[in-house]
Amino acid sequence: AAIAGKAAAAFLEGGRGASLSVKLKADGRVRYTVPSRVTEKKDVTVYFRVSDVFRDAFLTVTLDGEQVIRKKKQKLAPGEMETVTLPAALLKKADGKTLTLGIER
Repeated sequence: AAIAGKAAAAFLEGGRGASLSVKLKADGRVRYTVPSRVTEKKDVTVYFRVSDVFRDAFLTVTLDGEQVIRKKKQKLAPGEMETVTLPAALLKKADGKTLTLGIER
């Protein structure tokens, strides 16, 4: 609710002109992401759940088929909400495009 309130206040103040639009997509091994779209030019923490238990796997974020983030994860489980932080510089580069979150073994 606090995020929605801040966004509403910024919109009323006319602060939406400097926003961007980056869609977040799950690859299947990642079931979904929260949020599903990023509109602010700042570091954003993305929450997601995986479809199965993965051990010694890598979380990947790709842009136009190019891997831009790769993080080693010892264990990923569907019952736990996982996170990844997307830096503002990456979001600016991805404006108008789609970032895909995936799991590689």
